[in-house]
Amino acid sequence: MKKNTLLLVFLLSTSFLLAAELHLGSWNVRCVEKKDSLAGDAWSKRVPEIANLIHFLDFDIIGIQESDSLQSLDLNRFLDGYSFYGPDPESANPIFYKNTAFEVLDSGFFWISKTDHVRSRGWDARDHRTCVWLKLIQKDSQKIFYVFNTHWDHKGAEARYQSALQMLEKIPHIVGDDSWFYLGDLNAKRHQKALKTIEKSGVAYFAMDSASYVYAPTASFNHYKYDKVGKHTIDHILYSGAMSILRYGILNMTYWDGEKMRVPSDHHPIFMHVKLK
Repeated sequence: MKKNTLLLVFLLSTSFLLAAELHLGSWNVRCVEKKDSLAGDAWSKRVPEIANLIHFLDFDIIGIQESDSLQSLDLNRFLDGYSFYGPDPESANPIFYKNTAFEVLDSGFFWISKTDHVRSRGWDARDHRTCVWLKLIQKDSQKIFYVFNTHWDHKGAEARYQSALQMLEKIPHIVGDDSWFYLGDLNAKRHQKALKTIEKSGVAYFAMDSASYVYAPTASFNHYKYDKVGKHTIDHILYSGAMSILRYGILNMTYWDGEKMRVPSDHHPIFMHVKLK
């Protein structure tokens, strides 16, 4: 009887270590703009709502876009139990993660350009763009994986295409055999050349396509209009490795500011529930 009990305990503990479930997300939280404040969408009003939703949705890890260093520090003050990695003030792509659940094994960032090791603008891009990454281990399961967070250029079509090529070539060299996620506002829709290139590559996969259940009643870009249902899904999560995508959502989250319904950003958050194998 004692041997059977010990065997059961061993099998249960082993099965626990074999799989790790995570809530991952991507959210362009919108930079600070005077015109937003004048329209009633000031950062000071939005940041507590963004933090409340991150807590409520229980994100283990979330890639944030358009958050400068001051915004990231501000958001972190509202996020008890989280730390963030944002190595360059200009990148505005911090990765937030639960600091008691994960240990950072390695980190870095690169510029999205031909000279990705130095500050540079790529191809026909209007702005300097970066990709930030973390190598993490989940403490309970001991699963190791990488998270990349980025924001592709909104003007340059060639820059977005080259961003896709850079991702397909560069990331496999960084991660080796480990699983990885690529989060971000890619400023590209699925039918466009950049994302079609990824789709055909066999290197990375769209989490939305693989999910057992998808909830996406609206597009991800909302123009600060809570009731807008558009065609502009430009925020995406890609992945590679042994895992099951359980749920995927584009979540139209709203709040009442005392006068009218509002959304916390001009993008909706992307939510994913995944099981690593």
